[in-house]
Amino acid sequence: MENMGLGSQIAIFAGAAMGILVAVLLTGYAYQAGGSVIEGEVAKARGLVLMAESAREQIAEK
Repeated sequence: MENMGLGSQIAIFAGAAMGILVAVLLTGYAYQAGGSVIEGEVAKARGLVLMAESAREQIAEK
């Protein structure tokens, strides 16, 4: 890096910092998206169980 000018060194440092920031943000987004998918599937499963329980109760009353 001694051969490079100050502007080049600053540009490389800024590029590396931006790359690290993007990597951190994408990792956080992926983690959050994964949690949202799981929560959505759990909500669907709860709805299915509640529907089955309701049907069972209606059949039991007859």
